[in-house]
Amino acid sequence: MVDYKDIQHLNYNSLIKRALKSGDNMKELKVRLEAKPYRAVETGIPPKVMADWNRHDLLLVKPEKNKMHRFSITEFVWVKLIEKMRQQGLPLKVIKEFKDSLHDDFFEQEAEPVSKSFLKEQLSAMPWVDSAILNRFLKEKSINDMLTEHLPEGVLDGNVLELLVLLCLYLKTPISFFLYHSGEAIVFNSLMLQDGMYRQEDIEKLFSSSFVSISLTEVLSEVLLLSDVDILHGQLKVLSDMEANVLDALREDEVSSVVIRFDKDSQMDLMEVKKVQKAEREVRLMDLMLKDGYEEITVKTQHGKIVRCENTRKVKLK
Repeated sequence: MVDYKDIQHLNYNSLIKRALKSGDNMKELKVRLEAKPYRAVETGIPPKVMADWNRHDLLLVKPEKNKMHRFSITEFVWVKLIEKMRQQGLPLKVIKEFKDSLHDDFFEQEAEPVSKSFLKEQLSAMPWVDSAILNRFLKEKSINDMLTEHLPEGVLDGNVLELLVLLCLYLKTPISFFLYHSGEAIVFNSLMLQDGMYRQEDIEKLFSSSFVSISLTEVLSEVLLLSDVDILHGQLKVLSDMEANVLDALREDEVSSVVIRFDKDSQMDLMEVKKVQKAEREVRLMDLMLKDGYEEITVKTQHGKIVRCENTRKVKLK
């Protein structure tokens, strides 16, 4: 079995580094993940299967009796992770041990996981940081004080999955889990390969044993595809106004194409949404013209009768 502690230690430092350098208010971002807008039916998991997972204590939060079970995005991601792990043949017992490891402080290390020298290196790179103030700050503050001031509550007490979802969602950090049949797992950040942060011996150690790889990034993408635009744009704020408009258009019925025009600065400027609609009578054409007066309408006829209408709606995105 791979001794994954050194690799996990490197991953932990890498993720902390990414969080500290982001410039985003991590505590504010975390608040967005705490709402529970999703219903069980939206997960696509059959009720009998969900009930079985609940009996085996696999869910992050147990449903309350006689109440509709609603899910946060982290809980939604978790049930889709379970689904993925089951598809890969992992038994319920291994999934339970993996879940427990996430709650039991997944990044726990025997040694101090983040040193003051590491934090000094990261904070010193920020142009607005005064070196004298930083040195005094490092002398007066403990590591835990510093981390809890800069990172959301729950990062250090075992609420790890929420942190990883946050990093994937807002900091665009690709994350995978390498799971062994013992239930042990490694968080893997592929960007660290590009950055040269892994030692050669660690890479050899990591890939010398058999494991199941589950991409958190892929699962999160699937969850976002199942989410309403209002959740993505209004609550999670992962879509801009323009992106929300485009996604709304893509999800409309009878859309045959969506064309995005960009301006000279490579910014989205104009969207053209084309719909194909059958029209058996001229009155249908009149309905379209009266309803959508600013659309381009193409009419196709057969034997003197209107059989097909294409109407293109143009939307200014800026």
